[in-house]
Amino acid sequence: MKQLFGYAPSLKRAIQLFLVWLLIGALLNVLFSQEQLFFAINSHYTSASNYIMYGFTLLGDGLSVLIICLMALMVSKKHQSTPFIINAITVNYIPGLVTQYLKHSFDYERPLKAIKDLDNIHTESWWPILHYNSFPSGHTTSAFALLVFLTVFVFPKNNKIVSLIFTLALLVGISRLYLAAHFFKDIYLGSIVGFGVAIVVIMAYQFFAPKKYKLYVQG
Repeated sequence: MKQLFGYAPSLKRAIQLFLVWLLIGALLNVLFSQEQLFFAINSHYTSASNYIMYGFTLLGDGLSVLIICLMALMVSKKHQSTPFIINAITVNYIPGLVTQYLKHSFDYERPLKAIKDLDNIHTESWWPILHYNSFPSGHTTSAFALLVFLTVFVFPKNNKIVSLIFTLALLVGISRLYLAAHFFKDIYLGSIVGFGVAIVVIMAYQFFAPKKYKLYVQG
């Protein structure tokens, strides 16, 4: 891990921010019910925020992740390499596979199914209507996995941009409550799966990759 920090110093900033989020999220889960946390976000809406939050949620979509990775690949020649391409695929999509397994294992109901008082839930006709496979949030998983990937491979030495990307990843999660797609615990676990599995995948790649494809030479 120490050598990974040497390769991508900004990963320290991402982990620091993530640990703060873990603590705050844990406290919120303990102090408030899932319905209270859900309505704290979902019930505060405006016409403008309807579109803004939908835009944030699209950032966690698999197609958006693919487009971002392809843009990084085309913009810089240093990204046109085997390690970048392999990690772009594995770091961003293995966490998603883990989340899909958990979703179908738990098969928890989403807010529109679990909450009885539907009249108080804010929805729009153009938002997707979902009822099952709530736990954890796939969009949040994708956003936090992408955060790790961009931190290590695109902005390894830029704390300011990494902080911005972390904020965007968190907003993707919040948007899932706003759009009535998830409960808070869903985005909380989704962030853990996305961030944690992404780091494990990078370290596994570094361990198993042939020497000429490693990210850095181990001493």
